Amino acid sequence: MYGAIAVFGFATTFIGLALGLTEFSPTIMAIGRIIPAGIGAVIALKIGKQPLLPPRDLWSRIWIVSGGLIFGYPILSTIAMRTVPAADAGVLIALSPVAGVIGAILIFKTKMPSNKYWIGALAGTLFGMLFSISRSNELGGGEIWGYLIMAVAVVIGAIGNTSAGALTARYKAFYIISWAIVISIPIMLPLTVIELVVHPITEMPSSQAWFGFLFVSLYSIFLGHYFWANALNTIGIAKASQLQLIQPIITAVLAIFVLNETVSVVTWLTALAILVCVSWTQRVNLSRQN
Repeated sequence: MYGAIAVFGFATTFIGLALGLTEFSPTIMAIGRIIPAGIGAVIALKIGKQPLLPPRDLWSRIWIVSGGLIFGYPILSTIAMRTVPAADAGVLIALSPVAGVIGAILIFKTKMPSNKYWIGALAGTLFGMLFSISRSNELGGGEIWGYLIMAVAVVIGAIGNTSAGALTARYKAFYIISWAIVISIPIMLPLTVIELVVHPITEMPSSQAWFGFLFVSLYSIFLGHYFWANALNTIGIAKASQLQLIQPIITAVLAIFVLNETVSVVTWLTALAILVCVSWTQRVNLSRQN
């Protein structure tokens, strides 16, 4: 149940982002989400009887989490979504498991996967690159720079998730993401205030725009990690990663019904190809562990 809620929620992130961007500025959608998320994080830490700031020896690692999940991924994905359709963004996010493994190797010096793993990883990456190039030249697609920024966002977000996962052996994931949010407040809150002063909101946004803003604020960078952490503890990393493979499909379906997007055949075929490649890498990892 936790895994299903987490995957469905994360799949809805791009839908919420698209809805919010119709009436909120990209700056508010990217960094203004720190206000609702910050309030939620402070409440969570107080309820859990935890300090508002992380232990001194965790600061560097928490900053990596914050840089990936609170700064890097939200800001870059918001910029990319100014041109990339939600369904296309969902396809590229399917490469997150592979990006996470690569980040773990480069930053945390984890064990190198087998050659079979890299075959699947490189194939999936190649499909993602070809998809971005083809869709940028196709009617209904976005600009090439949007796809490139989204790809960078996926890598940075995966590094943040990997760092957070490495800390769950000592602290609950909910506390880790809450600390990452809290230490970001002194930077992101002043920027949000400046944006509101320079570009004030003159008309009350619609309920759809508010839903999008609050969803990416309270779920995507906060509550979603609670459900995902519980899923990892309940069904294990391997099965959770397999469950995550349906995320792009959910995003594409929601884009059709909620955003009235026309999802191209190229998008569906690329999603299938990437899912096969990522599924291969997960199975190789699982068999190697066994």
